[in-house]
Amino acid sequence: MAPETLLIIAAAFSALAVALCIFISIRVANRPPALSPAFEARLVTLEGAIARLDTSVRDEFGRSRDASSKDATSLRQEVLGAFGTLGEAVRQGLRAGVSHKPSRKPRQGPALLGDEPRLMEQEPR
Repeated sequence: MAPETLLIIAAAFSALAVALCIFISIRVANRPPALSPAFEARLVTLEGAIARLDTSVRDEFGRSRDASSKDATSLRQEVLGAFGTLGEAVRQGLRAGVSHKPSRKPRQGPALLGDEPRLMEQEPR
């Protein structure tokens, strides 16, 4: 054989070897790393525990949200009831104040921090 032919065959085999090396390196790079069976079992157990924890946390937040909603409703009702009672007491006080003449007696008891007893007599209107 001629030296040129051997050179062409050697170049072809070299190109084939380079292409094969590139192909193998790409296949190895795309393959996920192999895990030991013990590590994989622990990973599966951990994933299950995280899923259970996620579910329980979501359930607890839901119960907490429901309890907060009930407490807020109860508090609103209590405040509305207190305002209703206060309003009724003010109405009754105003009705009693219109028909009641104030006494003209001076205040009895000790003075508070420079508050001296004063007599203020005003005629009801």
